[in-house]
Amino acid sequence: MTPTVATFSPLWWQTSGVTVAFTILMLIAIRFLKPEQRAIYATLLGWLLISWMVVPPVAHALAGLWNVSYGLPLQWCDFTGGIAGLAILTRRQLFFEVSLFWGIAGAASALLTPQFTQGTSWFYLMEFYVSHSILLTAPFFLSIYENMRPRTWSWLGALGWLNAVSLPIGAFDYAVDANYMFLFRAPNADNPLYKIDWPYYLIGFEAGCLVVFALIYLPFWYVKRETSRADLWTSGGIPVR
Repeated sequence: MTPTVATFSPLWWQTSGVTVAFTILMLIAIRFLKPEQRAIYATLLGWLLISWMVVPPVAHALAGLWNVSYGLPLQWCDFTGGIAGLAILTRRQLFFEVSLFWGIAGAASALLTPQFTQGTSWFYLMEFYVSHSILLTAPFFLSIYENMRPRTWSWLGALGWLNAVSLPIGAFDYAVDANYMFLFRAPNADNPLYKIDWPYYLIGFEAGCLVVFALIYLPFWYVKRETSRADLWTSGGIPVR
């Protein structure tokens, strides 16, 4: 059985709690960087996120532990990290939206209910928490410091893209008896959505993603609405309720 950490246990606070606190402090610290320093930081963060897809499989291979069933970067947070890195480096709108919804939802779920699919040696524990920290950092950095915003229906589009990606990964899982994205076996993390038998937990997962993506978009929708009202007011228009 894959090792986990019980949510809100003392160990959870020492690991996930510290990781979230570190992420918040890192985002605050970026505010004090000069523009040229911020550009260097963004480049390093982008490449670090992309390297996340490569380093763990290479480390497994060098240790002689690589296996096709768990050694490829096909878990949700793995390939989301690569997309987040591309978002940082290219500022492409679609990459930003995917990293926003997939990254926040995936990293939050992983940190709330940690499950160590690649092992619990010091390297993989460090990789787990650092990688999920920077996965959270990327979309917040682009939103706060680069003024990128999701489009109106992007939260629903992100769910559509997630389902589209899950189809070939599910086919690969079936072909090699793997469980990337937990499409055939629920994780044993302390999450009520995963206490249901297959395939019904996938329905709960789908509904959960829909709700979480909508909640992530909600602050952007609210700010956009209030900004539109302010623009109408200053231009002499009448806000439409």
